Amino acid sequence: MSSPQSSSSSSGHTYKQAGVDIHEAAAFVDDISGMRARTEKNRKLANAFGMFAAAYDLSDYKQPVIVTGCDGVGTKLELLLKHDLLEYAGKDLVAMNVNDVLTTGADPIMFLDYLGVPRIDKRMLSRLL
Repeated sequence: MSSPQSSSSSSGHTYKQAGVDIHEAAAFVDDISGMRARTEKNRKLANAFGMFAAAYDLSDYKQPVIVTGCDGVGTKLELLLKHDLLEYAGKDLVAMNVNDVLTTGADPIMFLDYLGVPRIDKRMLSRLL
């Protein structure tokens, strides 16, 4: 079986030809794993780092109700980039989602994130995270 980096679809295109370097992305995930480790002291998530899903152990709750929030940075990102304040984007993103969950009276117990970028720029992404 060939690697995703070199495999091709029926049209003959590879991830690399499309501008996707999955090895570089995997290396970046490895680079930031230390950041994740700092948040795990009270963690009740199933080990799914790097996956596109997560599970949380709700056994401490008598009658759990799952409350979700979904908010984005939106056009604030343009202002943050213009004024070289990228470090605030991640904090703003988490804060807005936490606030939305808190308005329901729920505990914000987990945050499922997604970061879509056209290319890996480690310096910029490190500032964002």
